[in-house]
Amino acid sequence: KKSIAELKHDPPKIIFAQEPSELVLYDGTPRTMKIEKTDMEYVANCIFAVLKDTKSGTYYLSGNKIWYSAKDPLGPWSVIAKPPADILKVMPADTSKTPAPKKPPKLVTATEPSELVWSDGPPKWEPVGKEGKLLYITNTESKVVKEVATGDVFVLASGRWFKSKVTEGPWSVVRPDQLPQGFSDIPPASALGPARVAVPGTPEAEEAMLDAQVPQTAAVDPKKAKFEVKYDGDP
Repeated sequence: KKSIAELKHDPPKIIFAQEPSELVLYDGTPRTMKIEKTDMEYVANCIFAVLKDTKSGTYYLSGNKIWYSAKDPLGPWSVIAKPPADILKVMPADTSKTPAPKKPPKLVTATEPSELVWSDGPPKWEPVGKEGKLLYITNTESKVVKEVATGDVFVLASGRWFKSKVTEGPWSVVRPDQLPQGFSDIPPASALGPARVAVPGTPEAEEAMLDAQVPQTAAVDPKKAKFEVKYDGDP
């Protein structure tokens, strides 16, 4: 109980979009670092490849087959045919066979813990289960559920449920054992079936809990083990 009491359950910022979108998440304010022997800098606190041309002040983002540019790393980002040659020199070539999407996704930026829920057009709500206690959005890959009786909206993000009266928020974390009864009645074979792993009392949740308790072990030979710390600049 003591360890659970110390867990933080601050809800992330949940962003809804009605078109194909991609979340560009920065760990705080975008921070650039110099790329040696070039006029380029890269944004160090982002998992995406975001480069800055220090001569023009323009930022470029590589999305595999798609390139974007912006005057500010927080956007707005625009799709471009290709970046300048100097940018291409410091970026690894995309050799994947995955085709580019027909419609480039819109880039949504954030500097705080966030979750992006995008639907292909306006949300389409459909009932799930025999009794119709719940509705869910069918044109999104995210798990978004509405309880018919209360109108409360639930979003499953990183294994936790968050609740709000409207998609604009504010959101609050929901203890799993306080989910509405209709959640345990979600048909396993339905599109919402995978969400049952986060609903206490379901076989899927029990199996996940057992899997998490299986100890993971490794054998390490101290004589052969080596460890080297490398810093990109001063620690």
